[in-house]
Amino acid sequence: MIGGTVPSYPYTQSEIPVRVDRPPTDGACKNYSPNIFFPHADRESDDFKESYIESRDNTKLAIEICNECAKIEQCFAYSIYHEKYGIWAGTTERQRKTLRRRMKIQLVPREPIILIPGMNLK
Repeated sequence: MIGGTVPSYPYTQSEIPVRVDRPPTDGACKNYSPNIFFPHADRESDDFKESYIESRDNTKLAIEICNECAKIEQCFAYSIYHEKYGIWAGTTERQRKTLRRRMKIQLVPREPIILIPGMNLK
């Protein structure tokens, strides 16, 4: 365990997940606000204590949602290679950083999102 609540992945240090380049689109998170999964994003409150409590509560909620999701393994295989920020597959930014170091995985830049043919958003 890396600290805190970590889902029981089938991965160990010797079992590095095969890289997935797109997150699952049908995970449990699709029914929730992205703010839950990015607890340190800018908040409207100027009150540090209030922002901290909201971030902590959102982190706990996000981890609970992830731990119940049927797509957690695919999400982990995506996030361990591509996501530096947010809660993904029930892991925090710090947990994924530690896992990357232990698994010797380098963060891989994602492909640009193509919303309109010929127009790339990075």
